[in-house]
Amino acid sequence: MEEHNLGLILATGSERQKQDYMATLAGTTDGVLSLHLQSAPKDPEAARLALTTILRRKEGY
Repeated sequence: MEEHNLGLILATGSERQKQDYMATLAGTTDGVLSLHLQSAPKDPEAARLALTTILRRKEGY
């Protein structure tokens, strides 16, 4: 749901709306990274998910 909303906000939102929405994603972004690093540091699929999340969300900044 967050990724879907992110696409909509980035496509149609004002700069302020984009910044505000990106700020709400910080916790889940951190959670994805922590999950990978703490629970599955050697799992390539977990690494791919973490990297994909970072790159997709970085586009919003």
